[in-house]
Amino acid sequence: MFRAALATTLLAALAVTICTGSARGAFPGNDGRIAFINDRNGTPSIFEMDPDGSNVQKLVVNNPQGGYAVASPDGKKILFSVRILTKLTSSYEFWTMDSNGNHVGRFIEDTSNRPFASTWSPNGKKIAYYRNGSLWVMNADRSDAREITNADFSGAAPSWSNRGLIAFDRGGSIWVVNPSKGKERRVGSGNQPSWSPDGRKLLFVAVPRSATVNDVFVMRADGSGRKRLTATPNVNEVQPTSSPGGRWIAFTAGKGVYAMRNDGKKLRLVAAKGVQPSWEKGTNGIVYTRRTARWSGFVLQTSLDGKHTRWLLRPRFDASPTWSPDGSELAFTRDGVVYLVDENGEVPRSTGLRGADPAWSPDGEHLVVASGLDLVIANNDGTDPTPLELKFDPTSPTKYTSVSEPAWTVNAKNESSIAFTATDTAGIRSIFVVELQNRSLKPRVGALEPLTLGCGSIGASSPTWAPDGSLIAFACDQSIVISGSDGSNPRPLGPAANATLAWSPDGSRIVFSKQFGDDLADLHVMNSDGTAPMTLDAGPGSSDQPDWQPLQPLP
Repeated sequence: MFRAALATTLLAALAVTICTGSARGAFPGNDGRIAFINDRNGTPSIFEMDPDGSNVQKLVVNNPQGGYAVASPDGKKILFSVRILTKLTSSYEFWTMDSNGNHVGRFIEDTSNRPFASTWSPNGKKIAYYRNGSLWVMNADRSDAREITNADFSGAAPSWSNRGLIAFDRGGSIWVVNPSKGKERRVGSGNQPSWSPDGRKLLFVAVPRSATVNDVFVMRADGSGRKRLTATPNVNEVQPTSSPGGRWIAFTAGKGVYAMRNDGKKLRLVAAKGVQPSWEKGTNGIVYTRRTARWSGFVLQTSLDGKHTRWLLRPRFDASPTWSPDGSELAFTRDGVVYLVDENGEVPRSTGLRGADPAWSPDGEHLVVASGLDLVIANNDGTDPTPLELKFDPTSPTKYTSVSEPAWTVNAKNESSIAFTATDTAGIRSIFVVELQNRSLKPRVGALEPLTLGCGSIGASSPTWAPDGSLIAFACDQSIVISGSDGSNPRPLGPAANATLAWSPDGSRIVFSKQFGDDLADLHVMNSDGTAPMTLDAGPGSSDQPDWQPLQPLP
């Protein structure tokens, strides 16, 4: 199974697609790079490393999850914060993209222990942002970054007025500072200040007397004339921000992003599940991020009436990397569609083939994917998909709910077989092997029976063939086990909870992931007899679903 630590970052709609592990048969060759899934950017992406765990690199470019998006005054750029997972905690990076969602990349190299919530100066030449308990200012060309004063991140960005002052949070109070002179003053109690367009008023949130959650307030720039704009004792309102013309205020509350007139009237829901609104300068457009299961990660833009919404940053969820028999290409799924990318990475290309856990045929001519209760074989470009029409025990036609993790091999007799996992209604997994008629790629037998492997409470999963097809390794309950190709003589190799695994091309080793409880998944390698286990340091985040690249010998 795909790691819980990874899956919590994903939308529920995609969980079925990527919550299964991937498995595959090893293809003969020399041992090349190991491809695997890692979520260090908050989004499952494909990385690769050398067999000893060194030289970790990102193989497939994928958008990270982002938050606290803010558009530049000219509307051409958007800054946002990206969460980076580590084995102990989270850190954050500062990223940028074009206003249409293109050219996504890191803005600066520095990291922060809290999100990079930022704001542009009114002329777009400078940027203010929170970093590591301080307020910082830099030029928009990334030069002259300097720490201005100590500040607190309270869930919203600082705000820069057209009069040159920056409002920010510190110790439950609102402060303003002149970034050029460094002169600062406390304005009053409250949090998350945001200037009106004319620089004469400040929006903010505070907890009223006899209440427990925030309402939206407004006050003059000197802290006088505090006025409460909302009165919702059971709804927490945060992140208020004025429209460029000053007529509207957007903020986050229970169901998402709301907008109201600057007098608190004509309240409307603009973006369900939205947070962190930021106005696009000179328009009634709102940039916001959409909540996911664990963090806000999708950046969108919408109109004031909420009727014209478009995606700006939409992370794709990559899973199940599997190398071709000659090691020149990698197949993987992106949002449930099979993509191909060459061994150097480059830009992945879609095959259009839908399914989970792709696996190559030993000749490299075909791909097989799991789809519901069946396996589908297609050409390696995704064309001509054909279901195998698997037949399970006719006396229990509803026993199994899904199949996953196909692994294709050919043995010494040139007989082709696919091993796969089937999950029953109780969540117990079993491994089946279907033999194919090589010319027609159709099953040789009728009803299939699971291999007798002696796995109990969890079952058997993640089958991977030895390069010659004579043996099969798999996850059995909380261990890794090796057996004959028909499941005979099963022998434990070592403990590994929730393992996904792959045999090395030269047959001497097995790479596998394991994950206990709420710990992040990590990668290991051992000899194929279970000796000499070794941990591979893949770096921050949860690492899973490894596959080993076969390198063909030089002529």
